[in-house]
Amino acid sequence: MDGTSMQADLYISAIGVLPNNKFIPPSLLSPTGWLITDEYLAVPGISGVYALGDIVEGQAKIATIIKGQTAVVARNLIVDITGTGVKKVLKSPMMGGMIVPIGAMGGTGQIGSWVPWSWMVSFVKGDYFLSKTDMFVSAA
Repeated sequence: MDGTSMQADLYISAIGVLPNNKFIPPSLLSPTGWLITDEYLAVPGISGVYALGDIVEGQAKIATIIKGQTAVVARNLIVDITGTGVKKVLKSPMMGGMIVPIGAMGGTGQIGSWVPWSWMVSFVKGDYFLSKTDMFVSAA
């Protein structure tokens, strides 16, 4: 919070539509393979271990929520380390949805907690966005 930085013992990238969970004990995972956390983003039963990002069960798999998750984890680590203060609870963002075409034949997105197939995104939005880009981009 004051600009001080710390080194982590371990950082594992866990982003995407499929959980990167091979290294996580199955007892910590939901039936669908996502990491279970509490309202503080702490992993239940393991003191001082927090999670954020796409791996967290029940969270939208969109980049816009990471700022809120990061603030919660940072605050709660400070409380754990210093032994002072009150832990912060994660406020759930409104669950909406978005789909984004990536090329003419695919795309990605999320609708609630469901991630549509790439071909479905292309069918719904692929051509529309690609054929209309000249409306938004100018060479001038």
